[in-house]
This record gives sequence, structure tokens and C-alpha cells, in this order.
Amino acid sequence: MNPVRRGTLFLCAGAISLSLLSACSRPVQNPPAQENAVPITVRQLTGRIWKIEQPLSGFLGSIYVFLQNGTLLETSCKETYRIAKWSTDADSRTIQVVEDGQPAFTATILEAGPENVRLQRKLRHGETDELKLTAMTGEFVCPDLRQR
Repeated sequence: MNPVRRGTLFLCAGAISLSLLSACSRPVQNPPAQENAVPITVRQLTGRIWKIEQPLSGFLGSIYVFLQNGTLLETSCKETYRIAKWSTDADSRTIQVVEDGQPAFTATILEAGPENVRLQRKLRHGETDELKLTAMTGEFVCPDLRQR
């Protein structure tokens, strides 16, 4: 056999082998993500009303509304609203909240899903607590305001 033909035959056989190998191999699949592994960005917090499931100081029906412009609306069924400022760090996992011109708390996102977020807050005096937030998807009336 001619040396040129032998080289061509070798290249063709190599290409066919490579094609067969790639056709037989399966793509690498990542394991399914657990809910607490789902990263949440600050943008996912905005545009929604978040009900605080573990009420602050016993205030029933407490909610947070994070606006994209850095405004935070805080309110509950027992007290009037508060307009605060919020910002985030570079990794979008920590939120800083300023009330009355002073740092009020820093919150780290511990778990996040499409409808639930769990935050660990460090308050201005050094105490820490956890908040579970649930996205509001329907109507809500404060329990003490419902008609009987």
C-alpha cells in the first residue's frame, strides 16, 4: 500500500474512532440542586412582598418590600410602616439596612428558594436572630382586621 494512502486511512480511522467515542459518551450532568443551595440574588428580593414568618418582637403580619432603588418598606399589622434604606455587598449574599440614618442590621442569606428566604441578622447592638421570609402570592388581611 502506498504510504500516502496508509496515512489517509489512519487519519480516517482515527476520526471515526473519535466520533464513535463522543457519540457513546454521555454529557456530564450536575446533581439536582437542593433548595438551600439555590443562590439568590438581591434582584430576586425586589418586586415582591415578603411576609416574615417568624415575627419580630411578636408583631403579627410583618412584611418587607425591597425596592430596586434601595428603599425598604417595613410594616406589620401592629405598627405603622417604616421607610429604610438597604444595600448589598459585592457577592449579593449580605444585605445592609439603615434606619434613621444609622446601621440597623446586616442580614446574610442562609437559604433561598423561589418562594422562601432564610436570613441571619446581626443587629446594631450585636444580637443575632433568624428570619424566615415567604413570598406573598395572594391577598392578605391582618388577622385583627378581618370582619367577623
